[in-house]
Amino acid sequence: MYETLLVGMDGSDFAQKALEHAVELSQAVGATLHVITVVDSTANPMRFSVTEVDELNQAKATLVENITDATDDGDITAEVRRGDPADTLLAYAAEIDADLVLVGQSGAGQLEATIFGRTTEQLAEQTQIPLTIVPLSDED
Repeated sequence: MYETLLVGMDGSDFAQKALEHAVELSQAVGATLHVITVVDSTANPMRFSVTEVDELNQAKATLVENITDATDDGDITAEVRRGDPADTLLAYAAEIDADLVLVGQSGAGQLEATIFGRTTEQLAEQTQIPLTIVPLSDED
């Protein structure tokens, strides 16, 4: 059924829950798991400075930390890209031939919740791949 799963990470508790769900699912069905963080460059797509390189490096470190917290499985691919979050996530999903995309229900903090909420909505509208939106449970 599922051979390749992709989970989008934005550093929020919602995204961490989506990662945990994706890890459990990938282990249950024997699927390969890819995890992506997208640094949003839509505010100024021409800008790519040392600060942004630092931001990409920090995003990668945080992504690896989140994966380590979620699983001991070393068979997870971590990817950090730059661009519009929804477009970049969908392009990567097509690139790896993902069978399922998983994202958190909302993002981190007030501003990020608005951004990731918008991203989740865009994914739901644009994707041709099954999409699972993972909420926090009452215990979280």
